[in-house]
Amino acid sequence: MLNKNLKFKTPNDGHYFFGYYDKSPFDFNNQKLLAMKVRFMGRMPDKEDVLEIGCFDWQNNNNFIKLAETKTWNWQQGCMLQWVGPDLFPHCANHRQCKELICRDPDGG
Repeated sequence: MLNKNLKFKTPNDGHYFFGYYDKSPFDFNNQKLLAMKVRFMGRMPDKEDVLEIGCFDWQNNNNFIKLAETKTWNWQQGCMLQWVGPDLFPHCANHRQCKELICRDPDGG
């Protein structure tokens, strides 16, 4: 169960966004929050703009942990991050030609 008293503020080192209307950014234990980070706002992304993929770990000082990056994203949907099982999330590893879907473990596995 998510702690209702949790206070959370993103760092001032970029612009963060989370989830999509049907994809929860919270892991199954409500200890990690998938997040996407960019360095700009106020314009459409172009094909060279990189989105950082990572998570905030509430058991580890709420720091953003960068896990990967992609160029396949947009403002509305991000890159459709979601948890698959208790520890993994998929993302498109091959950028615009997305021929390979990679699952990552935030704990390094």
